[in-house]
Amino acid sequence: RKRRKVNLTGFAKPVLEKTWDKKKTVRENFKGLGLVLNPNDAVKQIKEKKKRVKPIYVHPLEHDPMVDEEEEEEEEMVAEVPEEPTQPTAAVTALEKISRQGTKLERHIAPGEITFLSYMVKKHGDDYKAMARDKKNKWQHTPKQIKRKIEAWQRSSQFNQILVV
Repeated sequence: RKRRKVNLTGFAKPVLEKTWDKKKTVRENFKGLGLVLNPNDAVKQIKEKKKRVKPIYVHPLEHDPMVDEEEEEEEEMVAEVPEEPTQPTAAVTALEKISRQGTKLERHIAPGEITFLSYMVKKHGDDYKAMARDKKNKWQHTPKQIKRKIEAWQRSSQFNQILVV
């Protein structure tokens, strides 16, 4: 059987490359890193029996000593018990550190969209309702959608890039 190749990409690549063992399976590598491949495995479910006492109400004068006042009934309950927290591995702490840095990815705006937005701004200025009614708005964007797209374009590094129609 041929092993599947795991493609290590993204922000975690440098951390995973150091600790990844190509001879192990993906599940074994995750376990070695202190991670869980299947999140359902992280929470163990154990079955425990719980006794429930069900009182029987009897009139005090009609008390029969042969009838128990309490009747025990067993029910099987499934309780979720989280696994005891363990010390995070070096890989987990490195991944947490990277995620805390929170580098924002910039949204790439397609050249056709830049052309459309620059045309709309040149022709209509800030009149988003007129932009929505414009003949070149073939995607039928609403005024709010156009406004959000223009604001995102103005925040991006591609703002100075104006393509002539």
